[in-house]
Amino acid sequence: MNFAGSAVAVERVFSGGRDTIGLRRASLKAETIQMLMFVKARLRCARAALEREEKIISI
Repeated sequence: MNFAGSAVAVERVFSGGRDTIGLRRASLKAETIQMLMFVKARLRCARAALEREEKIISI
């Protein structure tokens, strides 16, 4: 099954929002949720970059 890259990215955002906005966090302001999702995405990118570097070093 093939999906367009943009469709996968959008699904990832919605999934991340669902993880961030739980029942106990429903009262967070929109700006706070946006910042949490931004930080989460940056951490994901940093982790992926670190894993790529580790693969290069191990070669």
